[in-house]
Amino acid sequence: MKPAARHSRAGAFTLSNLLVVLGTVLLLGLLIAPYFAVCKAKSPRITCVNQLKQITMAFQIWGRDHDDRYPMEVLTNTPAAFALVNPAGPWRYFQAVSNELGSPKILRCPVDNGRKPAENFGRSFGDQTISYFAVLSANEINPNLMLAGDRHLRGDKLPVQGQLWIGTNEHIRFTGLSHAGAGNVAITDGSVQQLSSGTPSDHFGGTNWLLFP
Repeated sequence: MKPAARHSRAGAFTLSNLLVVLGTVLLLGLLIAPYFAVCKAKSPRITCVNQLKQITMAFQIWGRDHDDRYPMEVLTNTPAAFALVNPAGPWRYFQAVSNELGSPKILRCPVDNGRKPAENFGRSFGDQTISYFAVLSANEINPNLMLAGDRHLRGDKLPVQGQLWIGTNEHIRFTGLSHAGAGNVAITDGSVQQLSSGTPSDHFGGTNWLLFP
């Protein structure tokens, strides 16, 4: 005679098991949500850093074909006079390296809602499509000067006609337009630095003459 079959519930998935799983998933979600929020906030800034690196490279490539000089030095023998006569902004210098940049969209920071990227470097291109300042005093000789950076950077003084001198013994700050009170600055040595307000101007190795869009 065959023994009666035994019915075991050892492998059954009970309601209590389901509640434990759901509770675990919910707890994990609460733990990792802040991490994803931080990553999402950092993502636009990383994009901005990468764009500034491309901008720096474009100036360097252009400079190699022009006796190691940037457009700010080549377009005129007296950059000061050129800027004063044409105070519109840095679009002229970015346009000079347009072949090296490839697309004007690189010149718009992803979190700069006050700027819309241009489709090309033609008539629609101008200061209103640019998120970054250019530095008229930048050169290949001093590798520590600023070359370009987020347009919401300020010094101890406010810009006059879009121009700002940042000398020694000053501290830079960011207006909070983007990057939560911080900002990105491209240096002539090819690097891009993520800075916070309060960075001393001496950090950049000399006087920097900024031209804002």
